[in-house]
Amino acid sequence: MPLLIDHFGIHQVSDYSLYISALTHGSFHDEHAYSHGCLQLLNERLEFLGDAVLELVVSDYLFVRFPKMAEGKLTRLRASIVCRDNLNTLGRNIGLDKYLRTGLQESQMGLDVLGNAYEALIGAIYLERGYTVVRKIFVARVLESGFIDWASLHGELYDYRSMVLHWAQRERKDIEYLYEVVSQKPSLFECKLVVDGETKVSARGRNKKLAGQEAARIWIENLREQANISEDSEGLSELL
Repeated sequence: MPLLIDHFGIHQVSDYSLYISALTHGSFHDEHAYSHGCLQLLNERLEFLGDAVLELVVSDYLFVRFPKMAEGKLTRLRASIVCRDNLNTLGRNIGLDKYLRTGLQESQMGLDVLGNAYEALIGAIYLERGYTVVRKIFVARVLESGFIDWASLHGELYDYRSMVLHWAQRERKDIEYLYEVVSQKPSLFECKLVVDGETKVSARGRNKKLAGQEAARIWIENLREQANISEDSEGLSELL
């Protein structure tokens, strides 16, 4: 299935029925009514499972990435990432509508249908490949792909590009952001942060602004690690 290879990186499938079920919407009808009923039931169950798996993956990732963040903020951040709008966008971006078996007309098919199918696919992958594979896929293809606007979601409203500029001025470094179009549908840009003529980090985002912010964030985190300064430390002002 091209969809599984393109987005999820899965080249071999052992149980095709799981994925067929995940992509069978409740409105789909054929002459095998009993079989369809089972598929519909499994689709709904896979969506339920995928929703829970995604919450665990994101919780796991946030717990490690933000070791000093309070529980309440972690909860709000997780909710912002696995929100319906993001799942719908993911489903649309990977072209789920081309593979979804549904009896709905295109004008009737709301975006939630695609988001639900994305969750069902996650559930199917979890059953066949396990948690480790799902986590690796979602982290690489979503959480660290530039899809998430971490600067806004984090709530600290850090302008990482300004932080890099302040650091460069203090250290008398020349900085440059180089952009390249990775894909047009979905829109994806790659940004390389160049310091004194040497590429230091690269990152991707849905537009140039997000790609540049993510590259700047990674560089700031690198500087923090080198100086042994935590993200929440007041010593950050000394670094920048």
